[in-house]
Amino acid sequence: MSYPHYKRSAEKKPEQYAFDNDANPFLRSSSSSTSIPLLFQNSRLGNSQNSQFTLSDTGDRPFKRSRLDLEFSSKSGISPSTPSRSPFNFTPTVKGLQDSILSTASSKFPSLIPLNFDKELSDARAKISDLEHSKNDLDRKVSRLETEKQSLELQIKELNLKNEKLKSDIKFYQDREQEASTKSDRIEAESRQYIQTSVRETTRLQNEINKLTQTLQDLRSINQSKESESNRTINALQSELTRLNHHIKSLNEEIRQQNEISTSRQAILTQVQEQLLDTEQKLQEFNQLSSQLDDFKHLKKQSQEQSIYIQNLEKNNHDLKVELERLRELSPSIQILQQKVESSEYQLSLMGSLRRQAAELEAENAALKKEKVEWTSYLDQEKDKININSPYKLCKELASRRIEINMLEEKGSRLEEQIKNRDMIISENECKIIQLNNKYKSMENRLMSELEISKRTKNLLQKEVEMLTEALKSYDKEEQHLQTNYDVQKIERIQALENLLATYKEQISAQLHNDQQPEDQAGSSEINLRTVEILRRNEELQAIIYDLRNENVNLQKEITSLQMQINVLEQKDLKVHSSELIKQNEILQETINGLKNENLSLQKHASSLDQQVFALEKAVGRGEYNRETTRYLL
Repeated sequence: MSYPHYKRSAEKKPEQYAFDNDANPFLRSSSSSTSIPLLFQNSRLGNSQNSQFTLSDTGDRPFKRSRLDLEFSSKSGISPSTPSRSPFNFTPTVKGLQDSILSTASSKFPSLIPLNFDKELSDARAKISDLEHSKNDLDRKVSRLETEKQSLELQIKELNLKNEKLKSDIKFYQDREQEASTKSDRIEAESRQYIQTSVRETTRLQNEINKLTQTLQDLRSINQSKESESNRTINALQSELTRLNHHIKSLNEEIRQQNEISTSRQAILTQVQEQLLDTEQKLQEFNQLSSQLDDFKHLKKQSQEQSIYIQNLEKNNHDLKVELERLRELSPSIQILQQKVESSEYQLSLMGSLRRQAAELEAENAALKKEKVEWTSYLDQEKDKININSPYKLCKELASRRIEINMLEEKGSRLEEQIKNRDMIISENECKIIQLNNKYKSMENRLMSELEISKRTKNLLQKEVEMLTEALKSYDKEEQHLQTNYDVQKIERIQALENLLATYKEQISAQLHNDQQPEDQAGSSEINLRTVEILRRNEELQAIIYDLRNENVNLQKEITSLQMQINVLEQKDLKVHSSELIKQNEILQETINGLKNENLSLQKHASSLDQQVFALEKAVGRGEYNRETTRYLL
C-alpha cells in the first residue's frame, strides 16, 4: 500500500504532533495489559515466532524484523544490517539530514535561503523532536504488543495442553462408561436368570402346595368317613347296650327267683330233716313204748305209716339234692353273667365320655353345617365372580390367596424400601439441580462479563491498528516532504508493514469471531444439554415416584382387604387332628423358610443392583452423561 506524493504545508502547527498522555491510547498503562481477557488470549498471530526486535547501528528507533523483511532482503541482495544504517530502518539521522540540507543549500543556492530560515529551522527541529518522541512511544507500544503476543502464544500452548488433557479425560470416561454398560448388561442377565429360577421354584412350590392341599382334602374325607363310622358304631353300641340292659334285668329277675326257690327249698329241707329227727326220736320212743304197749298191731300200723312218711321225705330230700346240684352247676353261669353285668356297667360309664364326644362332634357338625350354609350362600352370591364348584378347588383357592397375600406383603415392603431409596435419590438430584443452576448462573455471568471485556478490547485493538496506520501515513508524508528522491525499498517496507498489519487485523478479528462463537455455543449447548437432561430425568423420576406411590396405596388397600379375608378364613378354618397333616405342614413350613431365605438373597442382589444404579445416577449427576447409561437407568 503506497500513498501519493504531496507537499507539506509550511504553516504546520506543532500542536498537531503533541499528544496528551491521557488521550494517547498507545502509552503503556496499568490497565492495558491486564484488561485483555482469557478469551481474547486464544487468538493466534501468524508468523509471529519468526519476528524479533533489533536496534540499528546508528542509534535509530527499534524496528520489527519479520520473516517478510528477511525474504525481501534476500531477494534484493542487500545485507540486512550495514555498519552505517539498517536498510529496514527507513528514518535517517535528523542532525545529519539537517547538515546535509544546509551545506548543499548554502553551497549551491546561496541566494535562495530566506531571511527567516533560522526560525523555520528551529520550528522544524522542534517538530522533528516531537516526531522522535512519538516514534519512541510507538516503538514502546510495538514492543509491548510483541510481549503480549508472546504471552498469548504461551496461553495458546497452555490451552492446547488443557484440550489434550480434556480429550484424554473424555476417553477415560468413555471407557468407564463402556465398562459400566457391560457390567449393567451382565447384571441384567444375572437378574433375568435369577427371575427365571425364582419362577421355576415358585411353580414347583405351587405344585407341591397343590399336592398338599389334595392330601389335606383326602385326609378330611377320611376323617369324615371315620366320623360316620364312629357314629354308626356308637349307635350300634347304644342299641347293644339297651339290649344288654334288658337281658341283665331278665337275668337278675331269674336269679332272684332261683334264689327264692332255693331258699324256700332249703327251708323245706331243713323242716323235713327236723321232722325226720322228730320221727326218729318218736320211733325210738315208739320202740321203747312198743315193748311196753300191748297193742302191737296198732304200733305196726303206725310204723308203717311212719315208714311211708319217711320214704316220702327221703324222696323229697333226694329231689331237693338234685335241684341243689343243678343250681350249683348254674352258679358259674351266674358269675359270668355278673362279670358281663360289670363289663356292661363299665361300658355304660364309658358311654358318658362317648356321649360327651358325640355332643362335641354334634356341635362341631352343627357349626360346620352352619359354615357350609354360609359358604353356599356366599358362593351363590359370588358365583359370577368365583367359578368354584368343589371344596377342593375352594381350599386350593384359599391356599393360593394366602400365598399371594404373603407375596404381596413382601412386595409391599420391597416397594416401601424402593420408595425410600427413590426419595433419597430425588432429594440428592434436587440438590444437584440447585447446584447446577447456581453454577450455570455464575458461568453465564462470567461469560457475559468476559464477552463484554473482549468486545471492549477488540474495539481498543481496532483503534490501535487505526492509529498505527495513521502513524505510518504520517511517516510516509514526512518522508515525501523531507526527501526529494523517494526510496523504493522504504516504499516496499511500508507496504509490507501495512500488509502485515492488515493480515494481523484480519487474523485477530477472524480468530476472535471463530473462538468466541464456538466457545459460547459449546459452553451454552453443553450446559443446556446437561440441564435439560437433568430436568428431564428429574421429571421422569417424579412420574415414577408418583406411580409407585399410587401403586403402594392400591397395594395397601388390597393387603388390608386380603388381611380381613385371611382373618375371616382363619376364624373359620377347619380343625384337623392328624399326624400326617402336621408332618405335611412342617414340610410346607420348611419350604416356606427356604423360599424366605431365597427371597432374602434376591433382595440382597436387588439392593446391590440399586446401589449400582445409584452409582450410575451419581455419574450422570457429575456430568458423565451418555444415552446408554440413561437407558440402563430407565
